[in-house]
Amino acid sequence: DHRRQNEWKMLVQGGAVSEKRGDATARDAALPPLPPDWSLRVPDGEATSNAMGWVNLLRAWSDMAGRPEQDALADTAFRPGQPSNRALTRAMAYLFDMAAP
Repeated sequence: DHRRQNEWKMLVQGGAVSEKRGDATARDAALPPLPPDWSLRVPDGEATSNAMGWVNLLRAWSDMAGRPEQDALADTAFRPGQPSNRALTRAMAYLFDMAAP
């Protein structure tokens, strides 16, 4: 099942494709209806979270944010080859439906 494979990538492996056809604000038909006043707070976080996978994102963000010398909103990456600290932080906000940092 394609959706299950993509969900595995989304959660663990990384490399998932958007199930909302690239529009993070679109309604996902597989989910129950959301309250009418609900809106996505950080839509640009979807791309980073799908690319990394939620587990890898949480690890990378925790590693970066747990170091006092790191700025979680910096446009530079804590580790080479990773998204910027800001992109990691915005992706975490997307996952937890928090306000944009």
